[in-house]
Amino acid sequence: MVLVLPGAYSYYRWEAIKGEPLDAFFKNELSDKTPSCPGANEYLAEDVVMSMKLYTKPGKGWLVQYVPDAPAKTDAPDSFVYLMKQRRRWMNGHLFGKLRIIRNFFQMVSCTRNDHPVIQQLGQLYHMIFFTLLYVLSFSICGTSFACVIVFVRYFVRYFLRLHNP
Repeated sequence: MVLVLPGAYSYYRWEAIKGEPLDAFFKNELSDKTPSCPGANEYLAEDVVMSMKLYTKPGKGWLVQYVPDAPAKTDAPDSFVYLMKQRRRWMNGHLFGKLRIIRNFFQMVSCTRNDHPVIQQLGQLYHMIFFTLLYVLSFSICGTSFACVIVFVRYFVRYFLRLHNP
């Protein structure tokens, strides 16, 4: 089961995206109001939001599928600085896009909202539990990495000092 496709390589059926998915996708562009921080940032990773909107569209059983022989082209970043700016923007967008998906947890796993088969709904439930756990744990990665480096450095400094000062 594929849940998100890269935005630059995605093709959508007009019937699938017209209405609510497309309206939600362009809500910040069409509104005169200044969007909130999460509202502005979640659409930096628009592929996550669009895929969620398609999957949860009421009364439909739309799927996101991978087609291996579909032609696709893109423009790669031409400098390392541009690549890092692009990655930072995508990470920020994915953070808020994932938060939106977690906030819509029950909508994603609801068996009565759309026409997805039960086995797919169970797979989605498993994925959403894993996804939520991964999202929560991702906030501890930076602190855990820092703590590991500190312990590693302290251990080797003590070892090095004992080796040279018997």
